[in-house]
Amino acid sequence: MNRSTEPDFDQRIADWLEDDPNLAPRQALETVLAAYPSIPQRHTLRVPRRFSTMTLPFRIATAAVIGVLVAGGALLLLRTVPGSIGGPAPSPSPATSPTTVAPSWTPAASLGTGRVDFAAATLADGRILIAGGSNEAGGLASAEIYDPAAGTWTATGAMIQTRALHSLTRLSDGKVLAVGGGGDTSQAEMYDPATGIWTPTGRLTNGRFQSMTALLPDGRVLVAGGTEGATPMAAEIYDPATGAWRLTGVMTEWRASSSTTGLADGTVLVAGGFGQSPGGSTSAEIYDPRTGAWTATESMANARSDGQTSTLLGDGRVLVTGGGSATPELYDPAKRTWTATAAVETSAGETATALPDGRVLIAGGLGADGTNAVTSATIFDPTANLWSGTLPMSDARLSGEAALLADGRVLVFGGSTTGGGGTYRASSELYEPGRP
Repeated sequence: MNRSTEPDFDQRIADWLEDDPNLAPRQALETVLAAYPSIPQRHTLRVPRRFSTMTLPFRIATAAVIGVLVAGGALLLLRTVPGSIGGPAPSPSPATSPTTVAPSWTPAASLGTGRVDFAAATLADGRILIAGGSNEAGGLASAEIYDPAAGTWTATGAMIQTRALHSLTRLSDGKVLAVGGGGDTSQAEMYDPATGIWTPTGRLTNGRFQSMTALLPDGRVLVAGGTEGATPMAAEIYDPATGAWRLTGVMTEWRASSSTTGLADGTVLVAGGFGQSPGGSTSAEIYDPRTGAWTATESMANARSDGQTSTLLGDGRVLVTGGGSATPELYDPAKRTWTATAAVETSAGETATALPDGRVLIAGGLGADGTNAVTSATIFDPTANLWSGTLPMSDARLSGEAALLADGRVLVFGGSTTGGGGTYRASSELYEPGRP
């Protein structure tokens, strides 16, 4: 409202003071806001001219009344109509729902060469190195690198010799150690990601094929078992600082193609494998790098001879699958006992990958017919101790490899279609675990 004369302004103040006291604050604020633009001003931040002509007692009384009413009116309006004066209350902002992602498999770039019985290692920068293996052409020395950022496989330097059923271990300095397999089973070699070149690095005391390897907490590498050499029960340790190998303790029994897992306390669990028992071994043992001693622990319920996996869980237990048995088992280091879980579809040659949320993805492997690879994939939840199916892969694959990427997806690649070879896979697939 605009005032026309000063007496009219004075009369309005008197009128709304006599009206309903509950409406007085709003009327006061509306009157002052409407009148303010037409009140003569001497300068910005100066009081109105009419106010300066009042007597001192009247100035004080008027200022006090208007101040109280204006403040009260503002508070009333703010309490009654949040967000605006005299306008409707704003609608609350809708809550942002988290994005739901369903589990899925998507095709990825193919390897340059289809292969089986090769080895893989994740480099320090998140890329995946694969080397060796075999296909219809025989043994392979070639190596490739998968770049998750580009989504491509690229050839890198070839190994010094062909290798199959060997191991790759990334060391503390980022280089990768290759051990076992090949024509000269005692010659180890080292890959340098900075140059893409492989170089010899010391000779094992005993040549080894299908041996087991584990990175120790101090950066050294344990190599045990295998099918070559005069004393295959003797284990060895590689020291990256000197490039030398030395013997360390003797296993409780001879074995090859076992599973090897570094435990939370720095010891190493070795289980199953073929050796003295024709159908595979149920036994397990522990290596202590502080003493160099091997100690037998409780045996598994199921014999495992080849193509098994072992996965360290977040709670310190170890999940072992495959090796000729469709019944996975859990090893508890605190109790040194094994517990069987529900049976799964595959019995050997599957991949096992620990997901960021603590679950384990089992993909591919040998089917129930004992001959053909399968496309199936299964998830193990260690908290609930339950298995559940997930979407199958596009390609059946046996004795391939898998790697967890930095974004939580899993890359599965390589392998073959049957236990006798069949088709050698060059294909790769990416698994998205999904999130609620």
